[in-house]
Order: sequence, then C-alpha cells, then structure tokens
Amino acid sequence: MPEFKYEPRTINDRSQLTPNWHPAYLLEIGVEEVPDGWEMKKKNSHMYRWKFCVWESPHAVTTIAPEFQSVVSSPQFSPPGKYQASKAFLFTQKLLGRKIEPGEHINLDPLLPMPCLVLINRTDKNGAPSEYANIMDVGPWPDGTALLTPDLRQKLAQFLAMKTGLSNGQVSTPPPAQSTYAQPAPAMAAAPAPMPTPQPPPQQPVLPGTPPPLNW
Repeated sequence: MPEFKYEPRTINDRSQLTPNWHPAYLLEIGVEEVPDGWEMKKKNSHMYRWKFCVWESPHAVTTIAPEFQSVVSSPQFSPPGKYQASKAFLFTQKLLGRKIEPGEHINLDPLLPMPCLVLINRTDKNGAPSEYANIMDVGPWPDGTALLTPDLRQKLAQFLAMKTGLSNGQVSTPPPAQSTYAQPAPAMAAAPAPMPTPQPPPQQPVLPGTPPPLNW
C-alpha cells in the first residue's frame, strides 16, 4: 500500500514562536499570483507577500538563526475612510512609524532589511493550536537598526535567498500599489513600545560602540 504524507503548501517555517510581539526584519515584499479559489482573486490577479525573519527575543538576533515567516495582502493601498484601511496601507504606515500623507509615493525597498516587530498568533482559522505562525500585525523596532551591520545584512540576504530560491539574495520590487478602498478588514492591534536594545552575550565582551558578532 502506498504511504501518504500531507505537506502544507507554504514557504513559512514551522514555528517555535510564542503568541506575542517579536523582533523581526522585513526582507522583501514579493508579488505572487493569487491562487485559484481564493476570495481575493475575485478582485485581484496578484497579491503581495510580506517576508520576514523573526526571532523569539532581541537577544537571539546575533546568536540564533531566525524563523522565516510571511503574510499576504491584496495590492490595495487605501487609507481609512468609507472602509477600514487596507492591510498594505496599515503595514506600511506602522513600519514607517508615521502618518502617510495624501498623494505621497512610498518605496520601502531602500529601507530593506527593515527592523520591525511582528505580532504572532499560533491558532488556525478554527481557533485550534497550529504548528505555524500567523503574523497579525506589525510595528516599528528602532533598536533593531543598531544591529544591521554589514555582516548581518549579508546573513539576511543569504537567508532570504535560501528560503525563496533566489540566486543572489536581491529583493524584488512590487508594482505600484492600487490606491483604492479595500473591503472592511479586522482592526489591527496597536504596536507596543519599542523593545530594549539587545545586549551581546556576556562571554563575548564588546567594546563600546562595537556591534555584537554573529554566531549563526
């Protein structure tokens, strides 16, 4: 008799993250075809996939390899009005940590990898525990900028290439977001206060002003 095995169709890692806010870097906003059968396909032929590397705590950034987690949004880029703001608009505004002005053109590519916080949920659509992580919200993580050494940038580029099959670790540029109103979406939780600046492991003394070394 043949042996059967079900493998979920996802690029996300099986997760060990707890349901909470976690430090992360936004690595890429990719463009994908909307799968057949998805409700989103009734209005859009493509969608954005927001790709992150995520750690359990800030202290793990230089010592433990991150998890690869992602979340999708429609290409709609609309502020709150008749309907709630679209996910892409909310994510962008929260990542920037400021209000987006009417008519403003925004390109996040020059800011990648972008330090941020992500809110993780560990239940499926039926409320049962899940072995995968769901990214529910994002917020700024200013302290993560200090860790973006050339070494970490290279590691993150290699990590993205390994996880997505890219040959050179470069990020792709999404097409211009569609500035139309989106359908109502669940309200996003407010981002927490910035997490404390990660400290290097005590067994590896670091001179003042010198970023901690990477060990993953």
